[in-house]
Amino acid sequence: MKRVPFFLLLLCVAVLAIATFIEDSHGTSFIHTTVYGAWWFQLLWAVVAASAIWTFCTQKLWRRWFVLGFHLSLILILVGGFLTSQTRQKGILHLRQGEEIQAFVDNEKHVRHFSFSVCLDTFFIQPYPHTATPQDFVSRITVTDKRSTEAGNSTGEERLQAVISMNRIFHHDGYRFYQTSYDPDGHGSWLTVTYDPWGTPVAYAGFLLFGLFGVMMLLSSQGTFRKEIRHLDGEVVSRPNTYLCLAMLLAFGAAVWPWQRVGEDVSTEKIPCVSRALADSLAREPVVWNGRICPLNTLATDVVTKISGKRTPHGYSPEQVVVSWARYPDVWNRAPLIKVKDAGLRQRLGIEKQHIALSQLYDGESYRLQQLWDNETDKQSKLCKAIRETDERVALVGMIIDGSLIERAPVDAPPLSAFRLQAELLYNRLPFVSILFMANLTLGLLALLFLLFQPSVVQPSSSTTRRFILSVLHSALYASTILLTFAYVLRWYVSGHIPLSNGFETMMFVALAILLVACWLSRRFQFAIPFGFLLSGFTLLVAHLGLMNPQVSSLMPVLNSPWLSSHVSSIMIAYALLSFTFLIALFYFALSTLRSSPSSLQQFTQLSRLLLYPAVMLLGLGIFLGAVWANVSWGAYWSWDPKEVWALITFLVYSLPLHRSSLPLFQRSRAYHFYMLLAFLTVLMTYFGVNFLLGGMHSYANAS
Repeated sequence: MKRVPFFLLLLCVAVLAIATFIEDSHGTSFIHTTVYGAWWFQLLWAVVAASAIWTFCTQKLWRRWFVLGFHLSLILILVGGFLTSQTRQKGILHLRQGEEIQAFVDNEKHVRHFSFSVCLDTFFIQPYPHTATPQDFVSRITVTDKRSTEAGNSTGEERLQAVISMNRIFHHDGYRFYQTSYDPDGHGSWLTVTYDPWGTPVAYAGFLLFGLFGVMMLLSSQGTFRKEIRHLDGEVVSRPNTYLCLAMLLAFGAAVWPWQRVGEDVSTEKIPCVSRALADSLAREPVVWNGRICPLNTLATDVVTKISGKRTPHGYSPEQVVVSWARYPDVWNRAPLIKVKDAGLRQRLGIEKQHIALSQLYDGESYRLQQLWDNETDKQSKLCKAIRETDERVALVGMIIDGSLIERAPVDAPPLSAFRLQAELLYNRLPFVSILFMANLTLGLLALLFLLFQPSVVQPSSSTTRRFILSVLHSALYASTILLTFAYVLRWYVSGHIPLSNGFETMMFVALAILLVACWLSRRFQFAIPFGFLLSGFTLLVAHLGLMNPQVSSLMPVLNSPWLSSHVSSIMIAYALLSFTFLIALFYFALSTLRSSPSSLQQFTQLSRLLLYPAVMLLGLGIFLGAVWANVSWGAYWSWDPKEVWALITFLVYSLPLHRSSLPLFQRSRAYHFYMLLAFLTVLMTYFGVNFLLGGMHSYANAS
């Protein structure tokens, strides 16, 4: 009976996973009606909660009060969600300047009346300083509330003035108002209205108890997490027969190492170009780019990298490329500088290398990309996607030539400080991510080979050398951590906000979290050194290969929230810890195949279980912090967005191995590590798969 809740949870996981793909093909309204809003779906979660409570009572698990409190917090969250689904009113309020409105239209197209009236006084878009990029959308309203006096024969009038903006809610009489959109003429505003007096407070109470009891479970001396720490042994894994492991490492390194793909040269032909001295003198000129004022070097670096896939094509600086292309367009238009990444598109264009000249994209007055686009019926095909990407690069070239790319900073804008200017130039000119991914992957492979070839008993004659090499590896790990921390803080200072707003920045944060965890574990568990190098190296490699957006830009209004950093950082640290469990599982099977000693293998299992507890707690905390942020921004703490759903799936999947007493399967090391290998697929799906396959409101992380 005690296993029933877990089988039901797996059923929920299967339903949720299938539902996200059905939503992608049939639409959001269909899936909300047939699954998320259906009676059977709510009944399924109710049965899960009831079976969990029954198990606690029959197994007398209530004696561990902090464990009981933690699980009751999850049940409380489910109760809050049920109350919200049954009692919440949500809709849209459209205001025009000067008009008083006393009702809104809910999601079912029903008119709901207030006991008060709302009037829009003014609406305006607040831009980032000295730019036209929106920083916030602001509505100033007046609320008129007529209430009966104590005698009940007359009414008194109460007038309230309020400001509503992104992530700034207005509360009145149980209703909450959120800034959602606005009319194109600037004289109208669209507000989201919610009325949820029961569900939200109950769910928030569950969020709070989850964090409280989760911390207590980690800190309690009677908890499993503290017991794992006490049992962890830091000895080096005894020597295996390493030939198979060495072959696996070499094959893996050959598969993932970018080799010549990263630095493919576009040409060796010399092109007329402005002098380096002139270009360097222009690098510090303030311009408006991506919604902020920055040096020309930032604009040029972003644009040239986007066009050619290289920061310095032909060895020229970004400023030289931009200025020279504007000055000598006839010559530069014949240079193969525009990157065409897709092999199918290159074949259609008749080119072999990855770069094409602008002149090659025209047959007289005919634009070849337009011809290819018109001939394709499936506009969502891989070829059409490649055409769009290449066309974006061509559009940037056109903006360089016609002079519309560079917008000088307004005269009244305050000058960039010398320190900030120098910091941004340093960040642009030193490819921290590229340097670190190559260094970390190399050091990780060397450190792993060194540890794999160590004997079980170190001879006195070799102990000094061994300690010296380990000291060097430790120093290199700390140096890599410090350098990445410096790069991350530098980006933070340059952008003006914590770097967690897009995929590239979160990849940097994950790599930094991995290195910090590796530094923490490396003194007791020496295999944390190569694990830290390899995981951080692969993470930075993903960013380097251009899967993410590396540009430093201002936050979109909805992301300009203090909840952003807490929500994203908690989840990213959890993913970093879970990536360790994945790599540990890989090498557990590699070493078990090589018949390593049972005590050595047990160290891997203990370390993986040690990391799993805080990973699951942080993942759950990050999900619930995101729920609070969503409630502040959109008026709903849970919307069944694909990213939300897969984050929940990941949380549920990784929570199962924590219940070893109820699920004896996870007491066996091989079964546990095999499960951790499969479980990591949910992390990959949550972070990458949703962006590329399913979409949703979180897909801005994949913007490029």
